[in-house]
Amino acid sequence: MRNAAIILLHSLGFSPGEIGKLFHLAEKTVREIYRGQGARLMTGGTGSILTCAEAARVLRVHPNTVRRWADAGKLPSVRLGTRGDRRFKREELEKVVREGREIGGRTIQARARKR
Repeated sequence: MRNAAIILLHSLGFSPGEIGKLFHLAEKTVREIYRGQGARLMTGGTGSILTCAEAARVLRVHPNTVRRWADAGKLPSVRLGTRGDRRFKREELEKVVREGREIGGRTIQARARKR
């Protein structure tokens, strides 16, 4: 429960130093908890959270397209940290591909990879 609270406070913009004071932890410990637990908490423990570049490879589009779709609410994403980095669940992206969903005038579907 404490680790989840640390992740939440960090995503709201609290610095590791401020969080450390709240929980009586060293700043280094807070950073380790965030780095080690953040992805697992956001994905329900599966570890299948992707960056924009990784999501773009799954969807076979440019990373800027993924960012635009996420900003428009066409792709489910989570914003993390003070920079607001986007993260995507692999399962959600694979569902988009399986369903052949149309996003931004493009039909996203599975294709064989070129060798």
